[in-house]
Amino acid sequence: MSVLPDNENAIFFGRECVNRVSFLRDDSDFITLAAKHPSTKYAVLNKGVIYGYNKGESGPAVWYATYEDLKGVIDTWCQQNASGEGVPLAGIKATFLGLDESESGIVYRERYSGVAYFGIEVGCDDKVVSLLSEKQNLKLYDNRNIIFKLENFDASTYSHAKMYLDWMDRNRFCAGCGKHNVVVHGGTKLLCSSDKEADKCPVKNASVSNVSFPRTDCVVITAVSSRNHDKMLLARGKRFPGPMFSCVAGFMEPSETVEAASLREVWEETGVKGKVCDIVQTQPWPYPANMMIGCVVYVDFNGINEVIDLGHDPELADAKWVDIQEVKRILEGGKADWFIPPATAIAHSLIKHCVDKYEAGETRA
Repeated sequence: MSVLPDNENAIFFGRECVNRVSFLRDDSDFITLAAKHPSTKYAVLNKGVIYGYNKGESGPAVWYATYEDLKGVIDTWCQQNASGEGVPLAGIKATFLGLDESESGIVYRERYSGVAYFGIEVGCDDKVVSLLSEKQNLKLYDNRNIIFKLENFDASTYSHAKMYLDWMDRNRFCAGCGKHNVVVHGGTKLLCSSDKEADKCPVKNASVSNVSFPRTDCVVITAVSSRNHDKMLLARGKRFPGPMFSCVAGFMEPSETVEAASLREVWEETGVKGKVCDIVQTQPWPYPANMMIGCVVYVDFNGINEVIDLGHDPELADAKWVDIQEVKRILEGGKADWFIPPATAIAHSLIKHCVDKYEAGETRA
């Protein structure tokens, strides 16, 4: 029985496509079996850009390589992963993603089965890149607009792989001593290559853990609404494409709650003082490795709290309160001299959430 959540309405980039079976990552026998199985699928990236192809009427799709496509480099990677010394970051980087239990593939210990998925970065290997360039109809999807046209399974697999592979690329050296890191546990953890006793590395000699885990940067993205949802505050960033108005967003800071970060970002960027914050939804965002935490901040209108002031932190080009009926009209495709983010963005979901609350006659207490 699958342990995955209901993916029918999963947010873009947020579908759990595989059972991650994280407890098997340090089992080199399993990783080798999974990596070399003929059913296994590799999402292939070249310097962070995914390979894909056109499926005709279905549009763009991610291309998945097989073991036979990448046999030489996969054999080398498996040997290094099983050696106990780790995989050098100077070569091919790969990461085990998990098992798609809906398909027939490997069977391990008579209880773990499915098609194994890996992400692999080949940009450093000119021979592999040259071979892939000769494949008919294969393209590098370096235009983000194409990524947002992928089916969610492909987009989420790409996001999963890219976050791990980008993390490896940005952390080639140990933060404690500067020695080279190596990749362990099927491409999901980093280990300093220093001599534990001789080099006195504070990371490798840590009492709790001597490995480094992937980093996810948390971003709060916040819709701002009146208590009865009849008005929304929408903002336009200086780098937004055209006259797009969206939610307020910013990175969380150390020792800050999600709620406090949302209220702070709204005030810093718009001058508006929120009263309460609700956490609504999250979305992975692989540019480069963010977790977007979607919230709604509610404002009590009193002639002061709702006043817009862009002078604190000059990140925005504009901000405005908009009647919810106008927001609903734009959401439903109505024409105006401004627009909101597409349905693939969590900002769209948050805006729709507020419209739905208004339509249901709900008021935040």
